[in-house]
Amino acid sequence: MAEYDFSTKERAENLYIKSGLTIAEIAKETGVSEKQLGRWAREGGKKIDGIFYSGWRIRQKEYQEKKRTIDENLFKALEKLAITAEKKADTQSVYAAVQLYKLEAESRQQAKPMPMDKTRVFMEIFEWILNYYHKKKPKVFKLMTENIKEEILEDFKKWVQERG
Repeated sequence: MAEYDFSTKERAENLYIKSGLTIAEIAKETGVSEKQLGRWAREGGKKIDGIFYSGWRIRQKEYQEKKRTIDENLFKALEKLAITAEKKADTQSVYAAVQLYKLEAESRQQAKPMPMDKTRVFMEIFEWILNYYHKKKPKVFKLMTENIKEEILEDFKKWVQERG
């Protein structure tokens, strides 16, 4: 197994969390194998309602929520500052409102929807189904897991990649 420094791992995590890149895209970008990235991503993961979420996925959701809150607060601050600038009509308040407006506009421009990783969505749904049967119908779970082969998942991943 190859050795990687902390900065490579941190860069990969940031590409996933902040840029919304898939594991495959991060592997191309960093030169780290998808298998190693998967190990890193799972670190700190946990089960929520019987479904395992990777540590990176959990931190990505937290990042998105915090970013949304910051954007909302920035807009509220801009609104208050604009009202103050209008009432006072002093150059300092107007300048502050204009600068905050530029910042808010820049934030909106940078905001882009996260690309949908169809494979990840499939795997999350599949994990949920397996967890459901594991808890509710163990015999069905056993039958399912006996018949699932790694090649089925690999074929699905290829199918998704071919269809974009």
